[in-house]
Amino acid sequence: MNYVLYGEEHYLLKEALEKIKKEAGCDQNAMNLITYHARQDKLRAVLDDAMTVPFFAEQKVIVVDHCDFLCAKATSDWNLEELLAYLRKPLASTVLVLLVHHDKLDTRKKGVKEIQKLCRCLSFAKLDEQRKSAVLRELIRQKKIRIDEPAFHVLELRLPADLQVIHQQLDKLALYGDFVDEKIAMAMVPKPLEEDVFAMVNAIIAGKMKQAFALYRDLEALHHDAIYLLAVLASQLRFLYQVAVLMRKGYRQAEIADYLHAHPYRVKLSMQSVQLLSPNQLWKLLAKCAQLDQNMKAGKIDKRLGFELLLLDIRSDQL
Repeated sequence: MNYVLYGEEHYLLKEALEKIKKEAGCDQNAMNLITYHARQDKLRAVLDDAMTVPFFAEQKVIVVDHCDFLCAKATSDWNLEELLAYLRKPLASTVLVLLVHHDKLDTRKKGVKEIQKLCRCLSFAKLDEQRKSAVLRELIRQKKIRIDEPAFHVLELRLPADLQVIHQQLDKLALYGDFVDEKIAMAMVPKPLEEDVFAMVNAIIAGKMKQAFALYRDLEALHHDAIYLLAVLASQLRFLYQVAVLMRKGYRQAEIADYLHAHPYRVKLSMQSVQLLSPNQLWKLLAKCAQLDQNMKAGKIDKRLGFELLLLDIRSDQL
């Protein structure tokens, strides 16, 4: 059996690969486990290896990473016809695994549909906010972590939709070995950068400029570059703009959360914030972010000064 594993949820993809290697008896046998990189290695070398019988074993596994030739933007010159010729008559003792780090295969390409028929294709799509909540509850149950609802709410907000990070943070909480409440969760699970930027934007909108600049100084002290902070700020303003537009159309909190695939609590806070800013004001601020980004990268304005002036602009647009 040959495989195509694709998707942006790398943790599950890696788990599936390890299972394939174990089933073939190659997880502990480096001699019969070969790895290639489609962007660097030639197809001919892979196929020659695939046609060679394994050493002192029933099977061998060939893993080909970064098989972008199966996607819209190919980064290798691999000839699909040559690959198909092998897959139509593969060597029974070889397990060929093609890894694609994208959520979709390009079925418009000649040969990709046939590869899907000739191989077992497994998809590992990245978690969205709604699936993350259910997965988080299940993993907490599996790891036997005792946790209350306020603490779970902290985990929902702070943990990204990345299974590897979720597992790491839950393993840390499991080692705590006692009941996890909100205070412990906040102390042990680090805040994402987006949370601080969101708090900074809300402080500005609420007119709490001292608090907003204190948050900015904290972010600056952590050596976050102003250009990077600007990108995160623009992302937050874009989210506020989307919420404001949907509110104008009569969408309710649950409907907005579902439409934007966002956490309901984040939507709730955003709905409160956009009461003081119109969609038009938010759109203008996004345009200012784009212009500032260009000026920063072109060296036309000091990055730190430019970012601080933008924060003041957000406040002045309300007045």
